[in-house]
Amino acid sequence: MILTTIQKVFFIIFAVAVLSGCMNPPDNTPVQTPNLAETPAQTEIINVTTNESDINLDSEYEDYSSDIIPDSEYEVYSSVILNKYPHPGNKIVIYQLTSNQTICYNYDCFQNFKNYSLKNYSMLVDDYKNKNAKIYKLENKFSIPQTVILISRGELNKMFQNEKGWDLFYEKYPNSPGIFSISRVGFNSDQTQAILYFGYQRGFVWGEGYRIFLTKDEGKWVVKEEVLMWVS
Repeated sequence: MILTTIQKVFFIIFAVAVLSGCMNPPDNTPVQTPNLAETPAQTEIINVTTNESDINLDSEYEDYSSDIIPDSEYEVYSSVILNKYPHPGNKIVIYQLTSNQTICYNYDCFQNFKNYSLKNYSMLVDDYKNKNAKIYKLENKFSIPQTVILISRGELNKMFQNEKGWDLFYEKYPNSPGIFSISRVGFNSDQTQAILYFGYQRGFVWGEGYRIFLTKDEGKWVVKEEVLMWVS
């Protein structure tokens, strides 16, 4: 089967999988992860790869926002990545546009975080909802020891023109756990709690998406709980 557009490659991977053919977890069933006692010290990113000429934000992304994502959200992103992929030898490949494809805006969707008391709950969810009404371009401001690569839609188009797309991906990015997709981060009023969407795909039918809840403990963001939203 020949794949001709990024809709058939990337959003089949990250969004359509939720709607067709994937096994969804039971409602209100959180997927727990061990609490982090502390996150690793922030270190300089050792390599950056992005090709601005590949960026093609056409009518498909007419709601794309040119606003800058604040550094406070990159602190949260970095903590989530380090929690899930702590090995420094891995290459971390992240889709350069934020995801709003699997966002649930119903307040009931956030009742899954049963083990923690959400402070200023409505503001936390509203901030998450409002930020993810549009798509934003990520910058390489991740404070993690791994090599970070922001992959553009243009590069994905070229790579996934046919069924060998994932083979080409791993030839170019060996030691990578796949392609990550992340949303904007929602905060409560004093920025001590945060929620976001985090998904990854390692093959055409190998991926997961989570809603993640964090708290700021002693100045560091710590993953407290995850809710599995979809699996393929």
